[in-house]
Amino acid sequence: MSSSDIDRKIAVIFATDVVGYSKHMEKDEDATLASLNDCNKIIEPLIKKQKGRIFNTGGDSVFAEFPSAVAAVNTAVEFQKQIKARNDKDTTEVKLEYRIGINMGDVVKQGDANLMGDGVNVAARLEALAQPGGITISKNVYDLVANKTKYEFNDLGIQKVKQNQFHAYDLLLDPSQKRKLKTQSSNTKLIAMIGGAIAAVFIGLFFSGVLDTKQNINVKNLEDSITENPSIIVMPFENISNNSEYKYLSKSIVENIISVINGSPQLVVLSSETSLDENNKNLNIQEIATKNKVRYVLTGSYQVLGKKIRITSQLNDAFKKNIIWSGKFDNEINNIFEILDDISGTIFKEAHIKVSGLPRSELSYFVSNKDYMTYLKCHDLYAQFSSKTNIESFKCLKEISDYETNSYVTMLKGWLHFQNIWMGMSKDVKRDMRLAKDIAKKSKKSLTNGMPYILAGWLDFLSKDFINTEKNAKKALELDPFNSKIIPVAGSLLRRLGHYDDALPVFTKTLELSSNPAHWVWFEYAITLTALKKYEKANKIIEKALTTKEAGTQNTILILNQAAIAIYENKIEIAKEKCKEAKSRTPNFNLEKNLKMMSDTVDKDFYDNFLSAVKSACK
Repeated sequence: MSSSDIDRKIAVIFATDVVGYSKHMEKDEDATLASLNDCNKIIEPLIKKQKGRIFNTGGDSVFAEFPSAVAAVNTAVEFQKQIKARNDKDTTEVKLEYRIGINMGDVVKQGDANLMGDGVNVAARLEALAQPGGITISKNVYDLVANKTKYEFNDLGIQKVKQNQFHAYDLLLDPSQKRKLKTQSSNTKLIAMIGGAIAAVFIGLFFSGVLDTKQNINVKNLEDSITENPSIIVMPFENISNNSEYKYLSKSIVENIISVINGSPQLVVLSSETSLDENNKNLNIQEIATKNKVRYVLTGSYQVLGKKIRITSQLNDAFKKNIIWSGKFDNEINNIFEILDDISGTIFKEAHIKVSGLPRSELSYFVSNKDYMTYLKCHDLYAQFSSKTNIESFKCLKEISDYETNSYVTMLKGWLHFQNIWMGMSKDVKRDMRLAKDIAKKSKKSLTNGMPYILAGWLDFLSKDFINTEKNAKKALELDPFNSKIIPVAGSLLRRLGHYDDALPVFTKTLELSSNPAHWVWFEYAITLTALKKYEKANKIIEKALTTKEAGTQNTILILNQAAIAIYENKIEIAKEKCKEAKSRTPNFNLEKNLKMMSDTVDKDFYDNFLSAVKSACK
């Protein structure tokens, strides 16, 4: 479709959402749904009365467009008043509260009714910024309604929510709603500018091949000693000031940075004692990396001139012998703690993006590094694939400060509901399916990446809706072609649909993007190659996979894959040896149970032939 074919317009967008909906559902699902239905009966006629139109709903959320800003604001005020009156009644069993955001901006018509674009996205961000029972509007809406209504407003200044920055106002329904939020400071803007420049450099490096993970490593000792996870050492920052008074800052900078990035499951970070070891002095980057068995070395310097301090830093790749990120930070020396926090926060993000392959957008969804670290801990529990850790992951997520509104937290809850079904752990399959589908549908509006589509695709696969499974998998690949965490999940769906020629380049691309993917990616790649009869390549992939840390009994399945390949190639003795090896690895070995990860496929002919080959090897 050409740009001239896209149906664009300026619209006033109204967005509302229930506060703590998931918590209400967990406590009393039936009563919550009944209350939600009652509230929908309030909002729908109010929108219609002001000539508005609902264009999208997602469980507990409502998006509507209005012909004027005044109409949208009047609807919001009346709705909040009626909801409050409803909640004040003793007979109201579940007292739902709503947040409302209103924005005017550019939108794109999708299909017959839906709207998308920045106008909708900012309205959703304003809603997330609003207080429970409150209304938050953009400046352009405020400019249109301030002199045409008698409402009171509170200027919140420039706000940043997720990836959007805007000037916001609260509409005060009650004086107690007046609040003061921290605005985007000039120093934060400086760091944002640095981050943007870093992103541009990184993209240029990536597409020029400098950051390609298919490496020709020349430093043999380093290659032999490298840790499995991405590893980093923070070296002492050099004081290049004429004044030795600030020599103490070198240690402070190192310890601040380490304290922020240490503990992340995505990184191996050496201790400050190692960083400050005198034996590391006068060594070059390759020598430091070899001595300390790391790949990445963070170095830097600082200079104090009068009341000003400038700190520079660079992240070095010892394998590639190049600098993959650099940054410069200027501030008042009296603000040293603020600048140390800024540096540590920026390096935390850059280390995860450059070293562990994390998409930059993921970090922007978290209020603090602490919240992000908690999210990683929760995700690790989810990735252990057990009933116990699923429950622990649900509990863990509640430790995150914006648990109810964080889009990534919501997505992980969706995956946990899915996993309950997938692994046979669900106590109520219909409930888990409904909650997961609601999350996938809602997240398509709140997230711009492919994650909601792969969740929707997996739920479609479980429901045997294979047409939409394929559509959602391919949409995820379209939205996130370079996300090494998302594309292999989409590839797994394509593999299960029997679309091996489509799945193969996805797994190839995954290994180009990440040299240390999740263990199951190797398994999916090997199975795809086996289905395409690329046996030599499949065996090489399996041998590589067997050297990495497995989850559950995935290595057993891979060895059985080797046994099947040996049968296909009429290498009977090798097949029997492989089956024997698989049995020795797995207590209470059960062939069909161990192959369950493969059995969920549309291509039953391939699975039946594979199972027959493995049975021949194991008889």
